[in-house]
Order: sequence, then C-alpha cells, then structure tokens
Amino acid sequence: MEEILKKTVALLPTYEMRDKSPPPPESNSLEFMHFYKSLEKEQKLEFLEKLSHDFGVDHRWASDLAAKLLDTQGRDVATILQVEDRLRYSLTPRYRLLLTHISRVQGGVKFLVDLRADLIEFASSKISDSPHMR
Repeated sequence: MEEILKKTVALLPTYEMRDKSPPPPESNSLEFMHFYKSLEKEQKLEFLEKLSHDFGVDHRWASDLAAKLLDTQGRDVATILQVEDRLRYSLTPRYRLLLTHISRVQGGVKFLVDLRADLIEFASSKISDSPHMR
C-alpha cells in the first residue's frame, strides 16, 4: 500500500516550478486506479486515510509561510500578495496532482466519482474519525 502511494503520488513542485513541471506518466494514474479498485472496503478506508494523512498538505511549510505573511504586513502590497499566493499554493495537498491527472485518463472521471462515493460513505457511517479524512 505504501509502495503504490510513494510511486504514484508525486512531490508537489516548488512554487516557482508549479506551472512548468511535466505531468506524471499516465501509467501512474492507471496503476493507482487499478490498485484502489482491487481493495476491499476496509482496505480502501485504510488506504484513503494513509493517502490523506501522509500525502496531504505539508503543514510545516504552510505554518512557516503563515508566519512569513505576518512578518510582511508592513511591506508593500506586491510583497504581501506574493506571500499570500505562496501560502495558498502551500495548502495544496500532494494527492491533488494525482487526482487531476486521473481525471484525464480513460475511465478516470468515473473512478473519481466512485472514490468520492466511498469517502461520503465512510464519512456518513462515522467509520473514520480522522481529521484528514474530514
């Protein structure tokens, strides 16, 4: 489980490279989809909890940027807006890139709809109390 996540969920590109980095190979998306579909319900919950916890937002980076934003309050508006944009970008979970690329492969949108249905089911049945899953 951990191996597939490390292989398919790429690191978030740096702020400067956010629009310039190449997309991950389509095979990553397909491999992720195939693996998830092969899991049992309990395994899916465990997998999604791991995905959301370990491959979500880098909270330390976001905290550092929030502190930097406070420090820039006395500076010019352009600097403040730049730091705000960096903070906004830092709040992007790592798995977002993977899900975006999954939506572009054959059967990807249906997969994402099914994944969302699983998440709603887990949330409504109170099976998971993980704050990352909420």
